[in-house]
Amino acid sequence: MQTHSPPRLAPAPTRLLQRLHAAREPLHAAVIADYFERHPPASEAERLRVAERCREDLSSHLAQLAAALQLGDAEVFAAYLRWLQSVLASRCLAVAHTADALKVARDWIEVHIQDAGVADVLALLEHGIAALSAAESGVGLVLAEPGAPALAMSQSLLAGERAGAEAQVLAAMREGAALVDVSVDLLQPALYHVGALWQQNRITVAQEHLATSIAQTAMVTGFAAADMAPPNGRTAAFACVQDNLHTLGLRMVSDAFELAGWDVSFLGADVPNRDLVDFCDAERPELLGLSVSMPPQLPLLRALIERLRAELGNAAPQVVVGGLLVSQLEAAAHTLGADAWFRDVREAMAAAST
Repeated sequence: MQTHSPPRLAPAPTRLLQRLHAAREPLHAAVIADYFERHPPASEAERLRVAERCREDLSSHLAQLAAALQLGDAEVFAAYLRWLQSVLASRCLAVAHTADALKVARDWIEVHIQDAGVADVLALLEHGIAALSAAESGVGLVLAEPGAPALAMSQSLLAGERAGAEAQVLAAMREGAALVDVSVDLLQPALYHVGALWQQNRITVAQEHLATSIAQTAMVTGFAAADMAPPNGRTAAFACVQDNLHTLGLRMVSDAFELAGWDVSFLGADVPNRDLVDFCDAERPELLGLSVSMPPQLPLLRALIERLRAELGNAAPQVVVGGLLVSQLEAAAHTLGADAWFRDVREAMAAAST
């Protein structure tokens, strides 16, 4: 995809975001009607199938658009479109349908939403349309393979070879690697490689899930074999922010803190903001580690941090945030009020020591 400078945005007012949310159904209807006018379905079954797929795709586009508007950062939407273009190209699918959908949405919003901030919405959609229109059809990702150890690990994960993955973790630890090193230097690049293979349409979702499951088992084996430091009197809680279902990276961080002597509570996936604030109020952890995986979760993260500090004051924990999204959208992530950010376990441990 060619580079186009994203427009400058101010954070969108709540009323505009509410109007966009209320417009989802008529927007869906307009996009679906336009698609069928261009591509008449061969049967009613095809009409229903395609309409549902159009609805799902447009819902994703609108969620990413709303996140960019709420944060006042056009790069959030631009990064999503770059990712989408690479996925479509790897599946030999043209981006034209997505560009057409954004054009219909732009035209509908321009006519039907009267708001002082709608110019930013239109500018963001125009940017997306231009970027997609300039994309070269059929150009996918160039997959960079990890080093030999991580590549061997990814092969074991994809093959469902639990014993092989566990053996590689234990071998690295026998050679002197701490579990932190195994997480950052072996498992993390192996899993990133697996994710890139899915993005290139070279493996299925089922294979990706199998790899994640085997990696979790290998981590448990490594944790059981690791040396536990004596308690240091410090407390931490770890959770995936609301709507984030991806726990593996955060589990790596939580395990590392526990091995370092922290008293750790691992709360898992998709923890609602209200419940997380209540937990911190009751348990008073010194540090709260949070994981984000998708741009629409960033406004939820900002709301959570603001709520923690408003309701708990000086009793609010230190908030550190991580996930692949941190490195992909570093500028946006650093505007949300966290005390520190990390891209891997080592950075998380360093942030906690400051």
